[in-house]
Amino acid sequence: MRPLASLLILCLAGCAAAIRGPALSPAQRFGRCLKSSVDGDVFLSSEQPAAVHEEAQLWNRLYSNSTPVAFVRPATVDGVAAAVKCAYGAGVKVVPKCGGHSFMGYSARDGTLGIDLSRLNKVTVSADRRTARVQGGTKQGQLYYAVWKQAGNTTAVVGGTCPTVGVGGFLQGGGLGFFTSQFGLACDQLIGLQMIDYQGRLVTADQRQNSNLLRAACGGGGGNFGIVTEFHIRLVQVPPLLTTSQLRLAGNQTAVDFMLWFQSHVLNTASHKLAFDLRLSTTGKNVAQVQLNLRWPGREAEMRAALVALSLLGPSSPWAPVLNPKNTTFEAPWILTAVADDKSSVPKTNTPEDLLRYEEIWATRRYLKEKSYCSLEPLPAATWARLFQSLARSKSAILVHRMGPKTAFAQVAPSATAFPWRKALFCLQHLKYFDNPEEVASVIAGLKDAKDVLAPHMPGMPGYVNYIDQDISPNPLFSYYGANLGWLRQVKRQFDPEARFSTNPLSIPPAAPQ
Repeated sequence: MRPLASLLILCLAGCAAAIRGPALSPAQRFGRCLKSSVDGDVFLSSEQPAAVHEEAQLWNRLYSNSTPVAFVRPATVDGVAAAVKCAYGAGVKVVPKCGGHSFMGYSARDGTLGIDLSRLNKVTVSADRRTARVQGGTKQGQLYYAVWKQAGNTTAVVGGTCPTVGVGGFLQGGGLGFFTSQFGLACDQLIGLQMIDYQGRLVTADQRQNSNLLRAACGGGGGNFGIVTEFHIRLVQVPPLLTTSQLRLAGNQTAVDFMLWFQSHVLNTASHKLAFDLRLSTTGKNVAQVQLNLRWPGREAEMRAALVALSLLGPSSPWAPVLNPKNTTFEAPWILTAVADDKSSVPKTNTPEDLLRYEEIWATRRYLKEKSYCSLEPLPAATWARLFQSLARSKSAILVHRMGPKTAFAQVAPSATAFPWRKALFCLQHLKYFDNPEEVASVIAGLKDAKDVLAPHMPGMPGYVNYIDQDISPNPLFSYYGANLGWLRQVKRQFDPEARFSTNPLSIPPAAPQ
């Protein structure tokens, strides 16, 4: 009887195994985990490669060919946490995506789980209109529109100029924009956040708890420490109307002289209320030109008075005879200045709803390469002259973001947040769009040509991490984080010790155990 009983047990076990089927592979278990626990869309590369490929498309077409193992689009914060838990159990690294604007394509990576946060886009303005809670998948256009609808024309957001950029990446990278001189970086308005850590746990950070994480989230780069699902930000009060104006001047010597005046005079005397950014380029005849992009919180007459006091305009101005107005001076509520800031080719209705035309703006995406540097010292005349000559050769332009001692940006200590270059006079953004990927070698050569002009005056090549470039210098982590890298690595060790969110060459590594 015993041999017969043993044989019967073996038969039953074999039948049960046959019913269960073959053991699942790790990839299959991972896919099953996502499908059973994420409350939203789940796309597996093994089953829906076209859908995964579509999710991996980024603003920069040059880097839209990555192959994540899966992409999910959770409907709730719990769904984000569930996806991270599945990835942790499967040993798969995680990449959050909101706007997909990482210039190096780091919003989607080979072999990772991509988490598209776009369904988490709720914005709630407080009753006193002083703060807002912003979900981590919100895009800038959605944020601006929601704040305007809930708070009106005199409560604004410190943000950037592109409505399709994700708030998560923009804030965590610092956040440069037209309000930087008056109110500081966008992340300087950050007063709290909620984040999903590497094991899928919800972490709250504010001045009372996990304040080191809040500090790191201001300039420490999106996705380094976890997935932020909510930001708590300060809003700012502005007049009912803002004035925007563009002026320009041309001439090889005139442009160089103006840049010297900008460094010595504007940076040291202009009101912090005056947004004063520049676009450097050359004409079709290779003549240097400078476009002034100005904004003032108030009426046109007030702006003109400020520009006369600055000696940019008026009878005592050395520049009045050579300045050519572009006939674009206008007064508008802040929300319509945000509409005007969008430089996409999509035709505008000049209404706040233009900020929500994500699909139309996304359809205009192109190839691009860029480099960015923050200058801690004035540049000499010869360097400005050589820089304009380089721009003529590459047919490109450089944007100059005003900083300097008079701005709110400079009133924050370099170690108070992750952004280390608070003593910068200005940051340069050298960006080139193109339509044929075969042009990339010549574009890179043009960018390098300008970099070679600037490098002798910028030791370590200080940079702005939202304009990320893995070739910025031999030590990119120093370029973006400077002396703050040490404590940022400690924060990384606390919240992502296994480097589960380290998915690109410029991810902050965790500090070694002590």
